[in-house]
Amino acid sequence: MWTSRLLATALCALPAGPRLAVAANSGRAAVEKALGQEAEAEYAAGRFKQAALLFHRAFAQRQDVGYLYSAGRAEQQAGQVDEALATYATVLRLAPAGSEFARKARLYLDAIKAQRAAQPAAQPPAPGPLAAAPPPVPAPAPVPATPTVAPAVPPTPVTAAPAPLTSVAATPSPPTPPELADDAPRAGWWLLAGGTALAIGGAGIAWSSWRDVRRLDEAVGAASSAVKAQAVEDYKAAAQQSKGPIVGGWIAAGVGVAAAIYGVWSLPSGAAAPVVAVMPGPGAGVVVSAQF
Repeated sequence: MWTSRLLATALCALPAGPRLAVAANSGRAAVEKALGQEAEAEYAAGRFKQAALLFHRAFAQRQDVGYLYSAGRAEQQAGQVDEALATYATVLRLAPAGSEFARKARLYLDAIKAQRAAQPAAQPPAPGPLAAAPPPVPAPAPVPATPTVAPAVPPTPVTAAPAPLTSVAATPSPPTPPELADDAPRAGWWLLAGGTALAIGGAGIAWSSWRDVRRLDEAVGAASSAVKAQAVEDYKAAAQQSKGPIVGGWIAAGVGVAAAIYGVWSLPSGAAAPVVAVMPGPGAGVVVSAQF
């Protein structure tokens, strides 16, 4: 009994600092282990972006180069080539020169650079052959003028003096506007095509942003209690950033649908692109005619 009391007194007399440090290290180790296990599960399920994020967080808890190498592999599988290059470079800087992680990171780094170097550069299209000028058309030969002889008119006897003629001012007739081409491009087709493209593009942007937010929401529900708080913060930040693309995308889609509907409505009514003709009018004026 006295031995147990002495042992309890000795434990209470120990400094509090080392005990707190041991507890903190144990908590970090538990968080690091949970993050590593969740990252491996996400990688096995094919969710490489989420796996890369969790591997980086595990590395922040404990600077293990293996976590950093796994994050680079996940980023490469997710198509984030620039991020993978930066992660592999960090592995080469931190890992020992002869380690397995350094060797594999160098192999993947060189493979990515070689693949980029092997991609052919875009070549400008070769100019096509110039169209040959049409041969000149010979002018028709002039037709000789045939002299016309007026028939003889017998003189008419004058019986009375003719009445004096009254001069009447001639009124100029208004000019006739030229005929406008019937094959003018119809504005309805342009509105239909442009409105359809705008509607599809706006809906695609809005739907893509909404889908990313939904994926983060699902990740929050599937996250463990160790990383639940960080996953919630990531979801809130992504949702705030996606408000603009979602609202703007739906507005653009609505404008595109309205434009396409107006274009379809204008086609049966014969609406065409406006054609304007300017010609000289009576006196010093001009006549402007337009066809819609």
